Amino acid sequence: MPEAAIERGLHQVKKLTGLHGRWETIHQHPRIVLDVAHNESGMRELLNQLEITTYHRLHIILGMVKDKDVDTVIQLLPANAAYYFTNADIPRALPAGMLKDKALQRGLTGHVFNNVNEALAEAKGHAHPDDLILVCGSVFLVGEVALH
Repeated sequence: MPEAAIERGLHQVKKLTGLHGRWETIHQHPRIVLDVAHNESGMRELLNQLEITTYHRLHIILGMVKDKDVDTVIQLLPANAAYYFTNADIPRALPAGMLKDKALQRGLTGHVFNNVNEALAEAKGHAHPDDLILVCGSVFLVGEVALH
C-alpha cells in the first residue's frame, strides 16, 4: 500500500472507525473530555493529564466492566470530584449501583444514572463554563457517548 494512502487513513481513523477516547475534547464551556482509561496504567496517565489541565471543578462520569481491577482504579481517583456512576449497555458492564458502592467505600460520592448520556446531561446541567467533565472507565462507555 502506498505510504500516502496509509498516512491519509491514519489521519482519518476516528472518522473511518468511530474510535474515540484518548483525552478527546468534544465540547468547550464546559470542557468535556472522553478518555478510555480503564485500568491502573491508563488511569495513572489520565491523572497525569488532569494535573496539567486547568479547570474550576471536576465532574467524572465513570463506568467500568466487571473483569477489570475496579478497586485499584477507584483508589486512584480524586476525592474532590463530583461523580456520576453509570454503565455501558453490555453484559460485561459492572452495574452502576455496584460501582457507586465500591466508590463510596473509598469516600467518593455521586449518583447513579441509567446510561452515559443521562449522566452527561446531568453533569452539563451542574457544570460551570470553566469546569471539566471527564467521561472514563470503559472503552464501551466512551463509545456510547452521543457525539452531536
